[in-house]
Amino acid sequence: RGPVTLSWTVDVRSADAVGSELTAAAARGYRAFNVKAGTGLSSDLEVARELRRLAPTAFLWADANGAYDEASAVTLARHYADLGFAAFEQPLPANQLPAYLTLRRLGALPILMDEGVVSLVDLQSFHQLGLLDGVAMKVSRSGGLTEARRMITYLRNEGLHFFASGLTDPDIALAA
Repeated sequence: RGPVTLSWTVDVRSADAVGSELTAAAARGYRAFNVKAGTGLSSDLEVARELRRLAPTAFLWADANGAYDEASAVTLARHYADLGFAAFEQPLPANQLPAYLTLRRLGALPILMDEGVVSLVDLQSFHQLGLLDGVAMKVSRSGGLTEARRMITYLRNEGLHFFASGLTDPDIALAA
């Protein structure tokens, strides 16, 4: 029904490597970036700052793949918010529910879940408990196209964020 903005995954370990990643992304037309976090608080902040410096108007979000503890996630959320990031995806392990509640109550920026949400029932439960602001969904992890569509309908009806992720999906699922 319209264009879809794709993002480039920036998966580097140092701020020095950000420039070459953005050059490669720009050559392919990318203007939005998902930065892989979880390597360490200091290096993640350096990478994020350099990414924002080099892409001052870009749509950015961070994905920690559940790598952080509560204190580190809170610190990063505040810094990412200051840098204008759009969301923080899977900052904590999926089973750290009290820590997700703390992070959400902080309100620094939207918190997305990924690994812990594999069905509409999971999504509804986490939402009702106040643990997320949205989902970064992979169709292959979400029970296929039918279940993914049900989850998207719920997200839209509840005013939650939806980021599609296709790193693990075959071309046909990603296209859908």
